Parts: sequence; structure tokens; C-alpha cells
Amino acid sequence: MSFFKSFFEWWQSKKDSQQTRELAFHQRFDDLLVDLKPATTTDEPNYMRKAPIENHSHEHVMGSVKEYFEQKPAQTELDQNLKEALHIAENAHFLSDDQRASSLISLIGEEEAILAIKALRWRQGLYCPFCGSTRIERVINPQKLLETYLCLNCQEGGHSGEFDDLTNYFDDYEINSIRLWILIAYLRTFLPMSKVAKVLGMSLEQAVRLIDLMTPKDQSKNIARKARRSDSYFS
Repeated sequence: MSFFKSFFEWWQSKKDSQQTRELAFHQRFDDLLVDLKPATTTDEPNYMRKAPIENHSHEHVMGSVKEYFEQKPAQTELDQNLKEALHIAENAHFLSDDQRASSLISLIGEEEAILAIKALRWRQGLYCPFCGSTRIERVINPQKLLETYLCLNCQEGGHSGEFDDLTNYFDDYEINSIRLWILIAYLRTFLPMSKVAKVLGMSLEQAVRLIDLMTPKDQSKNIARKARRSDSYFS
């Protein structure tokens, strides 16, 4: 019995090692492809021009979601779905890659994707995307997919001060594009980019373009994340 157990452990170890090497090879190859940013904004992008975009953005997404659940327990159904998706992406090795991918696609809908964006964007705390103030009030509106906030600092300066989780975060977006972007982040945890695109029914070029277009703005370069005097920002 011990012989068969030892043989099985050796075979499993060899199989895991081979899969790890293959994944590392494909990951390096696909990361190179992701670096090929379109040279123009026309409908026919030129993927032969290298330009840096945010590498390993999926790691930032996954890291922020993990931190989110470390700070608060999963209470709502959305929380539970996103947390279960995190477990499947990182730990469900007993499932095949296709089974894991199918589970993630069924678990992560538009609302779960927005929750992941909130965890990513407000990783360091909630702040106003216009002035950087942390004097924020939440506007209760259960009918809206996006949570709405009110900046008291902007309001005192004579502006509406209203914003949501996506205000000034992406240059252009659709809710479904955000869902695909989050799915790519989860799937890239265990799949190379070429397979991620195939699972989502996209070409590799389409997936690369989506990652390029959906890269969040770096707000820290534009504003200081601290309260400002209302007359100093709007004057």
C-alpha cells in the first residue's frame, strides 16, 4: 500500500512540476504580448509597437479583493460570490482549468465586478476624485448598481460634489467591459493570457485591447489624497 502511495505522490509531484513549468513559459510569452500596446487609436491597432502598460494588473485586483475580505467578513450574496470566486481562482486545484473558469464566469456578474472595483479603487480608503478630500458621505440609493457619494468639501466650494465608484477612474467603459476586465484578472491567476481570451470568447488582440483601454487612471498623480480648502482647489 505504501508503495502505491509513494508512486502516486511522485507522479502527482511530477505532473504539478510540469504544469508549473508550462504555465511559467506561457505566462512569459503572454506578458510579452500584453506589452504590445496599440500605436494608434484607430480601429486597426498596430501590435508591433511596444509601449509599457500596467503589467500584472490582475495581481493588483486579486490583492485588493483579498485585503477587502481580510478587513470585513462576507455578509451579502455579492460578497460571498466574490469570495468564493477568489477561492476557486487560487485554491481549487482539484478542479480542471475549464471547470474553474466556468465557475468564475457564473459567479462574477456585473455587480460582483463593481464590488471588486470598489475594493481596488478604495484600497487606501474612500476619497473624492475631484479634490482628494476624505470628508465623504454615502448617498443611499438601492436602485443604482453603482454606489453614490457626496464630497462635503466640494459642496462647500459651490460644486455638486457627487460621484460614484467609477467617476474619473476609466477613460471610457461599459459595465460589461468592467466585468470582462475583472474576469481576466481572476482567470489570469491560473491561466495564460491566450487561454483566458479563448475562455471569454475573445481573440488575444481583443483581450489585450480591453486591458489597455480599461487600465485605471493613476489618481495619485493628479490629486493629493487629503482634505483641501475649498477655495484653494476651485479658484
